[in-house]
Amino acid sequence: KIIHFDKIEDIIDKASRTTENRIPTGIPQIDDAMIGGLLRGTLTTILGSTNTGKTITLINFAYNAIKAGKKVLFIYHEGHNDQMALRFTSRFTGIPYINFYSGFNKLQDEERANVIVSKRLMHENLVLKPWQTFGTTVEEVIAYAKQKKSDFDFDQIIVDYGQLLFTKHSTKELRHNQATVYRALGTLATELDVSVVTAAQGTRDSQSKAEKGEKLIGLTDISECFEIIRCSEVVITLTRSLNDIFSNKIKIMLAKQRDGKTNVAVDCNSDINKLIVSYTL
Repeated sequence: KIIHFDKIEDIIDKASRTTENRIPTGIPQIDDAMIGGLLRGTLTTILGSTNTGKTITLINFAYNAIKAGKKVLFIYHEGHNDQMALRFTSRFTGIPYINFYSGFNKLQDEERANVIVSKRLMHENLVLKPWQTFGTTVEEVIAYAKQKKSDFDFDQIIVDYGQLLFTKHSTKELRHNQATVYRALGTLATELDVSVVTAAQGTRDSQSKAEKGEKLIGLTDISECFEIIRCSEVVITLTRSLNDIFSNKIKIMLAKQRDGKTNVAVDCNSDINKLIVSYTL
């Protein structure tokens, strides 16, 4: 099969329709650069070093997708189950996470009402799937996602995160394993016509330079396997200097995409108490 340019008008019309179904990240400059947000059928990787906020960013991607009327399957491999449920409830209600440890009845009337409203929204639009078993394979995750698609027609899969997965196929080195995992996640996005979002770890050297404020995390700062970058349609990087950590900031950059400009960097607020990542005016 080859591309016939006598049908370019149809291709242009098809491209225009993709803007209607894109899934917003919630960061206006990045969504604008991506013509509305993340495209279905593609893999997005959030790249950041240790303690840059990868999980909180993934939670916010899920939140903003749901607020836009989309359904999300969120698969996580680290963290306590109740802890993740409370994290999402904090993000949806704006109630500080720590307040939940006083008990539901100790919350204010308005807060309890917000929990009830958010519970319904999360129940209808979010599936939280814990998967903490060491040695979980990407093939197992894909089989589950395909089965779940039939009874929960999700628009986005978030996997926190891909480098914790293995493959059932024999690989010589860790980088080969990771390349197989991320290629498989990209293929899953295409097969199910959904947005797949995951994360990847940056190098220690990049973390050291970022903490000193010397650079933003970029495409070459991927740990272990550059093939992760190659098979991701979109790469968004997270950078936090020591000053950013103290002032609760994250620098979020659109480092790679195929539909428009890149190196779009945005300073965002990071409120760990309410699990919020938001654009700073």
